[in-house]
Amino acid sequence: MEIELPLELESVFIVQAWHPRLDRDPAHQWLRQTIKQYFLKRE
Repeated sequence: MEIELPLELESVFIVQAWHPRLDRDPAHQWLRQTIKQYFLKRE
């Protein structure tokens, strides 16, 4: 659900961080990519 706000908000810098052992984990890769794509679409 999205609600239009009646005011303009400043941009926020978002960073993803994870433990190096999860670099090649397929489920974690999928989650990181899904989150990244979601926020790229919103720019």
